[in-house]
Amino acid sequence: MSGSIQAETSRALPPAAIDVMASARPAPLRQVMQAVVLCAVTMWLFGSQALLSWANDLPINTTSDAILSMAQAWNDGLERVGFPEIARDLRTAFRRFQGWGRS
Repeated sequence: MSGSIQAETSRALPPAAIDVMASARPAPLRQVMQAVVLCAVTMWLFGSQALLSWANDLPINTTSDAILSMAQAWNDGLERVGFPEIARDLRTAFRRFQGWGRS
């Protein structure tokens, strides 16, 4: 029995994973908040159709009716400017990029 324990402990361990976070340092709150705000603005501008779809799926009540009304108005306003088409084109370009280089 001690022979099998000896054999297990003498096995070579796999190489350690590279720790990409080892040199990372905490980001200042200001940088984090800027990133969060940028993501929120991008979501509100290019995700109006997803927001409208989400609002349509809410249970029917007075609160969801108000949310749906605001989401519809927001989406209609962005459609007049052309943001949904821009978002669709960006998604298409990104999907092409993801498949780029594959055979």
